[in-house]
Amino acid sequence: MNSAVAASPIGTEKVLRHNEYYIQGGDVIFRVENFLFRVHRFFFVRESAYFRERLPHPPPPGEFSKGSSDTNPFSLDDTLATDFQRFLWVFYNPKYSLYSANVEEWTSILKLSHQWQFPEVKSLALREIEQLPMEPINKIVVYHAYDVDRDLLIESYAALTTRDEPLSLEEGQMLGLETALIIARARELARGPSGVKRGHSRTASSPVTLAANDLEAVIKDLFKLDA
Repeated sequence: MNSAVAASPIGTEKVLRHNEYYIQGGDVIFRVENFLFRVHRFFFVRESAYFRERLPHPPPPGEFSKGSSDTNPFSLDDTLATDFQRFLWVFYNPKYSLYSANVEEWTSILKLSHQWQFPEVKSLALREIEQLPMEPINKIVVYHAYDVDRDLLIESYAALTTRDEPLSLEEGQMLGLETALIIARARELARGPSGVKRGHSRTASSPVTLAANDLEAVIKDLFKLDA
């Protein structure tokens, strides 16, 4: 996927028509930041309850509604043009069922599909992300933010639990207080008294003493997972 935002100017304002996604056959015009996207409303109302409630019906000839013209676009606030371009690529991908994108691009798609209630697009983004390498911290942050099934995070929780280094302050801030505290507790339990030699105290970087099955059970219990 080419994620660069390209556009051409329109009128005297600093509003640009997107070079790739200002489609002449489109029937709804979105404004995202200072870019205009002309696309097909069908893709938005087919799946998304969010847009079914908000997008006006196509107006009769001679009448205008929000999204019907460059001068009266449907504005998508709190959305980045780059994210929106990546999202549209799902519908207009010229390779049909072959999707080739990186984690950052799929994360943009996951974000907007969650925000706008596109369950099938969200499933696609999640399925693709699951096939790509992703750092445990980043994966946990993203999946928590976009309400992804936390059973899919068992390996990521386990990786932070078993690694030698405890969470840094920055990592704890990224994860949030609750998750950071649960990870800290999991690290303690994973390094139980059975692994402490006589005359030595247990530390956050002591060897993990729990077997893999027991470790998974601890994580499921602490995070209240059902998997």
